[in-house]
Amino acid sequence: MLVDVSDNTLVSGISLGLDFYALATMIFLAAVCVRVLGRSQASRYLRSVIILTAACLAADSVSWAFRGLVSPSVTGIMWGSTSFYFIVQVLTTVFWARYVHFRAVGRNLSLRSFLLLCVVPVLLTLALVISNPFTGWLFTIEEGSYRRGPVNGVVAFFVGAYVLVASVWLIRCRSREQAYERSMELLLLGCSALPALVAAVFQFLVYGLALIWPAVAFTILGIYINRAQYAISLDALTGLNNRGTLDRYLVTHVFDDPGKSCVLLLFDIDKFKAINDTRGHAAGDRALQRFAEGMRRCFDERGVFLSRYGGDEFVAVFPHETPEQLAPRIARFEAMLLEKGGVAALDIPLTVSIGMATMPDERVKAPADLIRLADESMYADKRS
Repeated sequence: MLVDVSDNTLVSGISLGLDFYALATMIFLAAVCVRVLGRSQASRYLRSVIILTAACLAADSVSWAFRGLVSPSVTGIMWGSTSFYFIVQVLTTVFWARYVHFRAVGRNLSLRSFLLLCVVPVLLTLALVISNPFTGWLFTIEEGSYRRGPVNGVVAFFVGAYVLVASVWLIRCRSREQAYERSMELLLLGCSALPALVAAVFQFLVYGLALIWPAVAFTILGIYINRAQYAISLDALTGLNNRGTLDRYLVTHVFDDPGKSCVLLLFDIDKFKAINDTRGHAAGDRALQRFAEGMRRCFDERGVFLSRYGGDEFVAVFPHETPEQLAPRIARFEAMLLEKGGVAALDIPLTVSIGMATMPDERVKAPADLIRLADESMYADKRS
């Protein structure tokens, strides 16, 4: 600690204002998160982080609001809010780690990892908080002011190290990720802890300045906006890009350079209507999901754009491959669809008609021309 501004009324007012503004933002996000992002496991983890961050901000706001007031009741309120703050900040860190793990690997932590990485830190913090009135290790309240205890920095170090390790792990996961969009998502998620870590350094050096949780709140706001934009660009059933995103991609990434080469594949599931009519729409949905998962397995890598075009039609855009290079991967994809079971647990095989269009082509002047040529090729394949 280099500077103590804890008794400065202006600084206290600024800190309280930042907390209130960030708290209002978190309350709003908690209210709309599920509606906008859906009810997936990742969305529930993010909502938990938002709610816990709001709780930290509320507890911090109480401490700032009552700072400097001396009475037994105020001292009790500050003891309670500060103790609550220590517990909730560790819970927030734990749920953040669960969220980034789920975003990175698509599954929950194993039971052993959950106990070691989540339960143990919470129990240790709880023990410190319960013993603190007798030891003063974490903090004390003296004449209406909060004072750090001798092991206060240990908890702060644990929280910072936890977040930093999670960020480094995310960036390492990103280096192994082939899909460009996923790679960028993991990179941004890994770097999202930097504002909070920088704020933590400033708050440690300037005692009495509250920056950490407002920084966390606005980082979460950025993550939420990114996820909301991402959700809007996706097809809800399959998780692939939707048609609107495909149209924008073709304009900004393919037709931005008239001489650019690419291959566009248009897929149409054969006799899909019969699946809906004989097996029901639930089976039809599983067929679409299985088809999309097959596309990810066979085609999803850096630079490749996958999209559900509409109904039972899908599109893949390859900016670097030639038709000859794609032939083995298309054959592998068709073989995968013929297998029963699979990701969507569908007990019937699927077949597909495929159309291809390439650039450069003098007949192609706009994205609609590229789609039209692929559509004509696909119907020729369906008739053959």
